Amino acid sequence: MKLHLREANTQFDKMELYSYMQDCIEDALESVSSSELSVNMLKSKVPGYDPDWCSTDWTSENNKKYQTLVQDLTNLFYDMALADKDK
Repeated sequence: MKLHLREANTQFDKMELYSYMQDCIEDALESVSSSELSVNMLKSKVPGYDPDWCSTDWTSENNKKYQTLVQDLTNLFYDMALADKDK
């Protein structure tokens, strides 16, 4: 999806857009994590997947990866939304 911003939009707040996108991405990731996506479901869907291999503990390292993922996705969507801003 590509959004176009018009030069006439002088009230535009970049940080408000960024925060909104970050909230949407966090909500989407929360929705995915609370869905039927589990190690047992993966075992039934992915041949050879070993559910005992996956850690069930949420470690600080996983939290760092989660924050990095949210940041990367937010940056990507933000850049896409503003792709035509300076043209």
